[in-house]
Amino acid sequence: MNNKFNNTSYIPINIFKTSLNKNKINYFIEFLNHSFINQLFGIDITNKLIDKYCIGTSNYWKGSTVFWQKDISQNIRTGKIILYDPYTGKLKKDYITWAHTVLEIPNFNLNQCFFGEHLLLTDKSKPIAIVASEKSAAIASTFMPQYIWLSCDINSLTTEKCSVLKGRTVTVFPDLGEYDNWIKKTTDIRKQLNLSINASDLFEKSATQKQKEQKFDIADILIYEMNIKNKLSSSNVETIKQHNNLYQTKIIDKEIIHTHKHEISIKEETSKDRVNRIKTEAYKLYWLNDVSLSEVAKIIGIKDKFMPQLLLDIKYEFDDPLKDESQKHHFTL
Repeated sequence: MNNKFNNTSYIPINIFKTSLNKNKINYFIEFLNHSFINQLFGIDITNKLIDKYCIGTSNYWKGSTVFWQKDISQNIRTGKIILYDPYTGKLKKDYITWAHTVLEIPNFNLNQCFFGEHLLLTDKSKPIAIVASEKSAAIASTFMPQYIWLSCDINSLTTEKCSVLKGRTVTVFPDLGEYDNWIKKTTDIRKQLNLSINASDLFEKSATQKQKEQKFDIADILIYEMNIKNKLSSSNVETIKQHNNLYQTKIIDKEIIHTHKHEISIKEETSKDRVNRIKTEAYKLYWLNDVSLSEVAKIIGIKDKFMPQLLLDIKYEFDDPLKDESQKHHFTL
């Protein structure tokens, strides 16, 4: 092994474990659980996915996700911190950083591994699938469990990193438009390591022209197909937001809001004031005081089935880290 590998630095285990607290706000997890247009996973499946891939939460940006790189020896090499839009599951532009950078660990010697590499120990005969993003690996593992899904961007796919894959059958599923680049990369690695690794054109061939223009990744395609089956489309985000305004219109007709602590008269409030105050009350009840979803629904007079998206809208409005850069703080967990 080379000197770089021998001197690899690791993230302190207490930082890693603290980030796995599921009670923290995490927009990626909320996208999986509560998105009104992307009801892909039930809470049980999502929790299993979080545990399986050691998906953590960072307080660097409120709601941001940490995708830890846990190697085959169970060491934490680093973590990629990403902020997603909780409605669409899309990456917020320019909101990507690294745990070792934020933690400012002195003399940190970074030597990355695959995201999901620790899963190689769970089944030594299962074929391996590699995608470019952590989000794609996690989501694809639910749809196509016949593979162990790992992620690694093309620029960091090296022979050293791939050495843990020797003896395995490996298939790379490129993002749309990247197939030719991955073909060249996998060919080079196959020759150098004598590794059974190939790039699949499955999604490249089946994708629509629009999907190719938008450079869909595997997760985008799987989510799109699921939405089609559910007669839902990611293009309905604005329609859903407008629909939520109907809920708010119903809210302002109430004369009294009964909270778990007190009664508040709103007879003298304007319609706008009523909406804003009720939204504030719902935010405090559900997101800050852990009042159950069904109880909040009773308090503000909305049917239970409409609550997940409404509460997500309210929280996103209150917590949006892009509104105020002063909300950003260090990744000290």
